[in-house]
Amino acid sequence: MVRRKEKRKEERLSCNWSIWFAENLGETLYSGTVCDISSKAVSFTCHVDKNFPLKGKEVRTQFSVPRLGREDKDVTMVTRNGKICRYDTSNSNISKVAVRFYKPLPFHPNKLKTVNKIINERENRKVATL
Repeated sequence: MVRRKEKRKEERLSCNWSIWFAENLGETLYSGTVCDISSKAVSFTCHVDKNFPLKGKEVRTQFSVPRLGREDKDVTMVTRNGKICRYDTSNSNISKVAVRFYKPLPFHPNKLKTVNKIINERENRKVATL
């Protein structure tokens, strides 16, 4: 097994937040699930669509992130424009997409690990009690 040197300069936050994206305002709005995020990029999965914007296309993304130091349901909506730098359709139903933001986020998502962990634990407890 060949180990590759990690190229990322910033640790990413693994999460399962919802994300919405489109090529332009007023265009078809797609949805997906965030896999991981840094201040400079986001990767997510979505259903394959023949009209989906491909690698190199510009897209506008929108997603919510928890607000630190606030109630666990308090979130901030973030909108970022960027370019699709990876588009993988190796699975016939699901695409994995990576978008590099033109303007970095004003925070480092990996700092939200603790908040995300607490939210996931609470959601898992709710599911377990149903």
